[in-house]
Amino acid sequence: MKVSVLAWLLVAAAATVSVLAGEVGRAEEAGTAQQPVSAVVAGGDEREMAEARLGDFRVAVTATREPDEDAIPTASVRLTVEEQVDGAWVHVDRELVGERGGWFWYPLTGRGAVCLLTVGDTPARRTELSLLLSPSLGCSPTYRFELRAGQLVAV
Repeated sequence: MKVSVLAWLLVAAAATVSVLAGEVGRAEEAGTAQQPVSAVVAGGDEREMAEARLGDFRVAVTATREPDEDAIPTASVRLTVEEQVDGAWVHVDRELVGERGGWFWYPLTGRGAVCLLTVGDTPARRTELSLLLSPSLGCSPTYRFELRAGQLVAV
């Protein structure tokens, strides 16, 4: 119990320092970026952290707060892929990034949450993503996905 309370205090303090310092993360992508969107969904809050486009290919990164009862709020992150067909965006696939509930909620909802977001289409439609673990831990390893036969596959 003492460890989880201490860990929560460290994460909360680090997130506060990050926001107050005005830290701006670098979201690199070949397309265009959109501002985050927040919503309330069944089970908890949901936030679109970033979006990147390359022609008719669009990826969105979404964090959903887990409804767990731990002292440290956690989240699940998903990558959604859409393609433009006849002028409308059509859902192709959605994949979990890391483990369910494997991210701290507060760093994902602050500035600098997306360390890296790239999209490409050579040789296949692909995306790379790195997210802020915490201000003190820095960014996650890079997650790489490719779209193969209509499914996102971790590579």
